[in-house]
Amino acid sequence: MSTPEEAAAWLAAADEPDLAAGLGVLNRVLHSYRLASADPHVHGIGRRNALAARLGYGERGRHRLLQDYRRITWRARRAMERVFYGEGR
Repeated sequence: MSTPEEAAAWLAAADEPDLAAGLGVLNRVLHSYRLASADPHVHGIGRRNALAARLGYGERGRHRLLQDYRRITWRARRAMERVFYGEGR
């Protein structure tokens, strides 16, 4: 890619919004997991529930977090497969 336009076209073809959304979720989860793991008050509840609460899903939002995670990572994986393996995959 020798021009910004070619790079933008490549990103558009690679479903860049889905990839960016997946990366954003991954970064939020990783950061929140680190915070929840270091929190000395987490012992009263499970670490997964603490993670869901830190991400804004509420105390019992673990199930919704898992649904969002699966949906977003599925889209990101599909986009990556198209980029590396083509449309037929």
